[in-house]
Order: sequence, then C-alpha cells, then structure tokens
Amino acid sequence: MTYDDPFWEQLARYFANEATDDERRLIDEWLAATEENRQLFRHLQQRWQQPVKPDLPESNAADVWERRIGPLITTDDVPTVRPLPVGGWLPGGWWRVAAAVAGLLLGGMLLYRLWLPAQPTLQVAQNALGTRSRITLPDGSRVWLNADSRLEFPKQFKGTMREVRLTGEAFFDVAHNPRQPFVIRLETASIRVLGTSFNVRAYPDDAAVKTTVVTGRVAFIPNKAPRQTARQPAQPDTLFLTPNQHVVQQTQTLQAVTEPVVAQHEAAWKDNRLVFEQTPMAEVARTLERWYGVSVTLERPDLARCPLTATFDGQSLPDVMNLLARTGRFQYTLTNQTLIIRGRGCTN
Repeated sequence: MTYDDPFWEQLARYFANEATDDERRLIDEWLAATEENRQLFRHLQQRWQQPVKPDLPESNAADVWERRIGPLITTDDVPTVRPLPVGGWLPGGWWRVAAAVAGLLLGGMLLYRLWLPAQPTLQVAQNALGTRSRITLPDGSRVWLNADSRLEFPKQFKGTMREVRLTGEAFFDVAHNPRQPFVIRLETASIRVLGTSFNVRAYPDDAAVKTTVVTGRVAFIPNKAPRQTARQPAQPDTLFLTPNQHVVQQTQTLQAVTEPVVAQHEAAWKDNRLVFEQTPMAEVARTLERWYGVSVTLERPDLARCPLTATFDGQSLPDVMNLLARTGRFQYTLTNQTLIIRGRGCTN
C-alpha cells in the first residue's frame, strides 16, 4: 500500500466505519507492519475524534477528510513513519516517505479547497418534547418529524445523492428519483431508497434503532462494528426491506435483524395515534414523555417489563392514564409536568 490519495480516502472511510471488508483488511495489515504506522494511525484517530461541527452530513471520504481531519493537521503533526512496503524497500529512505506523506496531506487539503464545490446551506428542523411537525424537502419529499427529533438537510439537493441526517423519529414519503438516491444518515447506520415511504426511529437513548417500510423497498446499511466477537452472527453489509417489514438494530453491538410487522401501526403516530402492541412499559414511558412533554417515572423497576397493548387516538394525557387505570394494573399521579406510574410490576 502506498501513500496515494486512495489510501487516505480508505483511511477516512475506516474512521467513519464505512470501509469495505477488503479496505479494513488492508489497513489492518498496514497497522500490523510497524509501530510507526500505528503511531500515525493513533495520532490521526485522535484528530478525527475531536469535535468539529459539520456543514453537511458526511457523504464520502473526501468530504469526511476535508471536514474532520484536513483542517486540523499541520506539518508538525505528521510523525516519521514507514509505510507497508510494496516491492523493494530502500533502507534509510524512510525520510523520503515521511516527506511525501506531509506533502500529500498538505497538497490534498489545498486541492480539496480549490476543487470541491461550495457546500449548500444546511437547514435544521428540530422539535422539542411534546411537539411534532411536517416538512417538505427541496425535492418534494415529505417528512413528518416526531417530538424530541432533529433533521438536517441542505437547502438544495446537489450531486449524485439526496442526503439528510436524522436524530430521533421521522416518517418519510420520498419523491421518486432513480438518478439521485435518497440517503438518511443515522448514528449507527445509513438508509438508502429511490422513492418509498417508511418510518425511522433512532433516538440516542433507546436501546435499538427501528426502520419500518410502508411502501416500496429500503436498503438498511449498518455501520461496521469496531470489533466482531465470536458470539456475534455474521452481519450482512446491507439488509433489504419490503412493506410490512422492519429492521431492529441494537445500538451497542450494531447487530441488525429483520422482522415482519404491521407497518401502519408503527407509523400511526404521524396521524396523531399511539399504538402499543405488547410494548414494555419502559418504552411506553419514554413515548409518553416525548409525546406529551412531561417527565415520566415508573415507581417500581419491575414495572418496566410489563407489556401494554392499547391504541390511543388523539387523547389527552389524563384521558390516556384514566384508561390505563381502568385495567386495574396501573395507578398514577399526574401533576403539571410529572407523571408517576405505579402498579404490581411484572416478573416475566
């Protein structure tokens, strides 16, 4: 492997968890070659992890390098290293390689700044607890944004893809455009479609990310897990979903599985309905917090496992809790901004 532009793009994709298996293997071999290589890798990784406010969702390695690493590197930052040799190696010539590395870094930064087109203005739609909204994107796609959620998108979609970034929950009705796929960036995955409708639930404090397809076909692309343990099953690069299927991805392991589901139930919130089907009370409590903008506490820890099956169509929070209390399983105390739920709890 030589220090040419493809190497740096591969390294950027490696940091972004978007490298292919072959690219990861080549970089792992390069890391295993010398301590100097590992020193450079750790140095750049530290630079990568420094917080930098992005102008756009990261779409490719060049953009990633430009925004995350390039602006932070100076000539003093580049250690003396030896690359993984290809063909013959000239002892004592390592300084030439180090100079080439510094030159490529600085030259690449300059080329990116001169040749990359001006980045479109980033738009941000954000909902607080207890609020929901509907957004029309520049391509005509419609988005229903749930409470406690954030959507970032450019003022105009340019280039080969229409990219947005989501934190929280949203329902997408994407305008069909086979020449410009629609891509949603999540913290743990990417979603790619041409034109379809689907729901995405990706709250940072939830244990799982869910993507549910109502119409069309969706490609769910999990980020590469930092380390694959022997107990974890092999993870496909892409999971394809069709109507009435959803993918559930664990946020800790990044493992994802597909399951059959009634898609309209999971997307009912956009029509002002809450549908729970054997939903643990811990998840119900989080949903009520976001939906009504109150703090919800379960008085007993074993209440968290109790399943709830119910549908609420536009009811107020007092009405919802009165209906739950009539089951005899739950009692509650509701003040201005606080809800405490009591009950016998569940052991299963």
